[in-house]
Amino acid sequence: MDKMREEFEAEFINSLDDDNFSCNSQKLAYLNKDDSGEYRHGITHVAWTWWKASRAALCVDLDDIDFIHNKERAVYTIDLKSKLGLLGISYK
Repeated sequence: MDKMREEFEAEFINSLDDDNFSCNSQKLAYLNKDDSGEYRHGITHVAWTWWKASRAALCVDLDDIDFIHNKERAVYTIDLKSKLGLLGISYK
């Protein structure tokens, strides 16, 4: 989830129009979180909710097999699942 949140925050900040902010710290204020880790600003909270939903729609279906042959090497499903998780991609 950390990588997905980092990507969201970078994209969110980049999407804010520079003409409406006198400095970068005003943009960063949109990323303030409460003690539970939720965004304090309503717009950011809603955008984060939709960002997570869009990523959840990207789901890779893995067969119940021990490994997948990739020409020269075998990729074990546990390694594949770990890498997909780091990318914020769900699987079943």
